[in-house]
Amino acid sequence: MAKLVIELQKDCLSSNVSLTDLLRKARFIAQKLDITEMIDFCTNELEGYTKSAVPKYRWILVTYKFFNPYRGWLPFELPSTGPLSKLLKRPMQLSIGEMEQFLQSTEDVMTMGVPAEVQTKLCEWSDLPFPFEIKSFFSKTQFAKIFDSVKNKISDWAIDLERKGVLGEEYQFTQQEKDIAKNMTIININAPTNGTN
Repeated sequence: MAKLVIELQKDCLSSNVSLTDLLRKARFIAQKLDITEMIDFCTNELEGYTKSAVPKYRWILVTYKFFNPYRGWLPFELPSTGPLSKLLKRPMQLSIGEMEQFLQSTEDVMTMGVPAEVQTKLCEWSDLPFPFEIKSFFSKTQFAKIFDSVKNKISDWAIDLERKGVLGEEYQFTQQEKDIAKNMTIININAPTNGTN
């Protein structure tokens, strides 16, 4: 029977395995090995970052538009330097499954709401005559960067497990494999992803 960790590596290379399924398998392995950090990483990716800090690779570039009742959505320019420039990047908290669903939509550009207090401050800053609804817009192609980062992190972890002799057979790991896995350095989710850890 195939080794569980090798199956995970093959799934990382397959275009037929969804990232959601890949994360489920990685979490299953992490649970079997009792590796809390990897369980948390997979859970956050599967359920969305509602309570945990959003990692760097999940920050996306956005543009802003305000809604004019007579002319529709119009660009809202923010300076590229200074305190307001921080608003040009926003955290993507959605689960991987939600992002996969959005990728299937026909829309190329997605929107995110802007908190009311931020909208008020932006309207004040720009001297708009009265409060307008403001939203942030982003290209869904930015999901590809997030997907690649997650897949690379799972792949790196699976390769590290194999190098240490932790493979799993028939969905079981020996006590020795569990001990080795517990002493391994786990992925740094905020580290830049370039195929290595």
